[in-house]
Amino acid sequence: MLRDLRHAIRLLVQNKGWTLVVLLSLALGIGANATVFSAINGLLLRTLPVADPQTLVRFRWIGDNDMLTDVNDYGYSEKEGGLQITPTFSYDMFHTFRSSSRTLVDLFACAPEGQLNVVANGRAELASGFVASGNYFDVLGVRALIGRTFTPDDDRPSAAPVAVLSHGYWTRRFGADPHVIGTVLQINTVPVTVIGVTPPAFTGVQQVLTEARDITLPVALDPRFNFDSPTDRTRLSQPAWWWLQIMGRLKPGTTPDQVQGELDGLFHSSAREAWTSYLGSLPEPGRSAAQNQNRTKIPRLRVASGSRGIYDVPADTYQSVTLLSAVVALVLLIVCANVANLLLSRAAAREREISIRLSLGATRARLIRQLLTESVLLASIGAAAGTLVAHWSRRLLPGNLALATPLDWRVIGFVGGLTLATGIVFGIAPAWRSSGTKVGAALKEGRSVSRRRSRLGKSLVIAQVAISIVLLFGAGLFLRTVRNLRRVDVGFDTHNLLLVPVNPGLNRYDQARIARLHGEMLDRLPQVPGVRAATLSTPALLTGSMSGSAYSFRAARDRWTGTRSAS
Repeated sequence: MLRDLRHAIRLLVQNKGWTLVVLLSLALGIGANATVFSAINGLLLRTLPVADPQTLVRFRWIGDNDMLTDVNDYGYSEKEGGLQITPTFSYDMFHTFRSSSRTLVDLFACAPEGQLNVVANGRAELASGFVASGNYFDVLGVRALIGRTFTPDDDRPSAAPVAVLSHGYWTRRFGADPHVIGTVLQINTVPVTVIGVTPPAFTGVQQVLTEARDITLPVALDPRFNFDSPTDRTRLSQPAWWWLQIMGRLKPGTTPDQVQGELDGLFHSSAREAWTSYLGSLPEPGRSAAQNQNRTKIPRLRVASGSRGIYDVPADTYQSVTLLSAVVALVLLIVCANVANLLLSRAAAREREISIRLSLGATRARLIRQLLTESVLLASIGAAAGTLVAHWSRRLLPGNLALATPLDWRVIGFVGGLTLATGIVFGIAPAWRSSGTKVGAALKEGRSVSRRRSRLGKSLVIAQVAISIVLLFGAGLFLRTVRNLRRVDVGFDTHNLLLVPVNPGLNRYDQARIARLHGEMLDRLPQVPGVRAATLSTPALLTGSMSGSAYSFRAARDRWTGTRSAS
């Protein structure tokens, strides 16, 4: 085998131009498949980068829920039986679960905080925030890269505000300065001390595909930082406001079904008690209001594995990966057919050499082994180049798929298996044909063998053209769809339109001050050179965001007339 390998290397070096063409073809074909598989790896195989992710469980509920006043959700959850699954609970319910469970080592609660206004070294910028209970990092088994993570002692309303930075934010904002520990940041005008930085591999617990939020804060301090809405500042103390995600870690020998069986009854009673408490806090007109009557529906608790995070992968992401997988598989088939054709043409040039070896006593199996060694060597070198192509091209994947493509051991194993299969697929037919040369005819420079090989070559060309036509038609339809989407009438002129996000609430502006600021902006922005007009919208145009509110006509009428309804 070693002798075959040395011989194959010599032949490839002697034919540099031919070898380069083959290697470029293989690098593109194998690299494209490695890129898509790395996305599949992130979607289906990888788990959260924490200690023992298989023992984590996520809490969710399904069905109609009359036991809440407000609910927040932050990601995609698949449906069950046509019913939406929601993974958020109240702060009180989290403490109830934690104090009552005997099947879990511990539970933690967390939630995205939205945007934070961060001032450091005299420079302000927006950063993504996250709040978590004091045991968040301990339950996950995550240790700080530098400094420390926060503890339950930091998760108290009276505790000094502290923050843990993600590795990405620490690198971008502070240049990976190891002396960042102890730095005081102004977060939404609140002084906060940086106590640690998480490892680069830690991406949080919402999904494997996400990047870590920039700054993590103790959940008990949420009212100090949450200024998106005045009502949001009270959600920590509202038993019927469901906004926190909950995860736990199983005790040895227990299962998610056992946890669900243990806590399901407690979940129902806790939900009803929260609603009863809310009703008791209302004045009589509120308790007797129609929207607060006959509220009896309580959802069902769902406890499942949390090894891949709290949220599910959206269905359209799966569809995108499936489509990409089909496309790159067809590309690889074209590459194999092309390389097989190149090997056939090269075999024709080596026909006399092969005939001489056969006449000297070489067996057909021995020649096939030699020729397959050459093709597998070509595939291996092409795969090495294809790995570099995959590392670069993963940035071209749509959406969060680009985050799901680390080149880990699964991807390397896939590339290895694909390399072997590819080398055999494009090498077996030329090897079989070449080793079947009739010695006498070849030594006399007969043409019958070449004609037989040309028939195989024509078949490979036909296959290449057929697959290429399918890909070209698909690409054409895709481009036409993109062009049609760009021409969709959205109801207003999108040309020369600039969207500027503004959130004065992050700097503790009250509603009156926010209204004055918006008025000043609408008055002064049209006076800026180059600006024709200005307007405000929430949610922002074309972002896909939604906002809904319950509205009572009677309550509005009472506010306008200054009266109070008796019912």
